[in-house]
Amino acid sequence: MTTVHFFQHQCKQCNNSLILSGGFFVCDTCGAVDVPEYKEPRDLQLNHSLGDRPNIIDGIGSFIGSYRSNRFIDCKGFPVMPSSQALFKRLKWKYNLKSKTSNFETHFRCLRRLNLASSILKLPLVINYRAAYLYKKIVNAEDSGTISKLTNHPLLAALCLFAAIREAGPLAPYNINEVVNAFGSNTRTSRKNMIRLAAQLAPDFNIVLKRRKSSDYFPRIIDEIFSDQAVQIFFTKSSIDKDLFRQRLTKFSNLIFASTEKQPRYGFNPYALAVSIVYQAGRLICNLLTGGSKCYKKTFISQKDLARITGISEFTIRDQGKKYLKSITRKLQEDLTHV
Repeated sequence: MTTVHFFQHQCKQCNNSLILSGGFFVCDTCGAVDVPEYKEPRDLQLNHSLGDRPNIIDGIGSFIGSYRSNRFIDCKGFPVMPSSQALFKRLKWKYNLKSKTSNFETHFRCLRRLNLASSILKLPLVINYRAAYLYKKIVNAEDSGTISKLTNHPLLAALCLFAAIREAGPLAPYNINEVVNAFGSNTRTSRKNMIRLAAQLAPDFNIVLKRRKSSDYFPRIIDEIFSDQAVQIFFTKSSIDKDLFRQRLTKFSNLIFASTEKQPRYGFNPYALAVSIVYQAGRLICNLLTGGSKCYKKTFISQKDLARITGISEFTIRDQGKKYLKSITRKLQEDLTHV
């Protein structure tokens, strides 16, 4: 699968760092959108006909142009007669919703919940389409008798969305708990049931929920940190350049993570480890800026504020920092100091 090396990208206009916004790489300084080197993975490419909306259940089917268009053309591309225009417009907008979803009520509600969860997580449309395609593919196999009947279709929709998120890589840095929360508790979706269903469908549909790397969460965590009011107040009062500090935080986070790959990391939550790495990288930068003097603030963000922003407990951030990351950070600081 093609991956995006996000941290090696720079804006071609002003050579500043890029941030991930709405599924696109945008310059943090000039706002230019720069995505020429990103190639969509084969698994994420649209597997449906042009104009088809796989995430919507209705009776209209495929369309040409916008499905909200009021202007109708014939097979040769010429506009139809004015009287026919009015007729088709009336038929299109007066189309009964009940007839659209007749015999498809379950799938209509599941795809509607999938679209709602996708909007809550602010996912790109291509991931939403990919999840809907996987859902329809499994449902068609169920109807044809290839696989056994499923008893929880909302759980299947949640699994398809999570599988599409994992296929997207750094474009969608969300974990399984956030997908479950986006679907809501009333849909009978849970982390345990989702993993069990994935294991059941894996032999037939090659659904593999690969473990995500901690580095995939760095853009999201750093964006959330620099959007917090407490961090903005810190940079307002200090003389530190905010953009330069952000670039160094991204760079040092990747340096620390590269050092951790040489050691066993079994049993660590990738997202929690990413939060701890970002915190240690911030401490390292502040120590280098102040020369290790204790009269200055040790870090630009406290453990309490970081726990509030990311949802990871203070104990986890402190425990992983002391037991696992402290020696790595200290060695990296010594190497940078000698340089």
